[in-house]
Amino acid sequence: MGPKPTVVETDALISELDALVRNLEAQASALQSSHAALVSAVNELGMRVDADLIGGVSEDLRTLQKDMNSLFEVFRGYPGLVTDIDTKFNRDMARLSTLDATIVNVDNVLDKLAEVTQHARHGDATKRH
Repeated sequence: MGPKPTVVETDALISELDALVRNLEAQASALQSSHAALVSAVNELGMRVDADLIGGVSEDLRTLQKDMNSLFEVFRGYPGLVTDIDTKFNRDMARLSTLDATIVNVDNVLDKLAEVTQHARHGDATKRH
């Protein structure tokens, strides 16, 4: 340890320390103010962002509602189209059913014709002998 400081040196150090403390307090106060301003700005930005988002979302919702209304307008014509398609489908199915029955009849006639032809051939063969 060095020699004991004199009262003047001690007072000078205390004075310097006091000035440093006041400087620190001023800086802390300035920092506190700027931090408060920052928090305020962040909050304002947050509120603006929220407002913009809410505004944007509500605008999107309005657009979506318009789109849905347009879509419903299109769908209003669909039941008629669906009924028309259903009617045509049922008519086509009836025609297919009729066609199928006709094919079965043709098949039956061909089978009978084949039988008659077989009998006729056997009959001819019998008559020749």
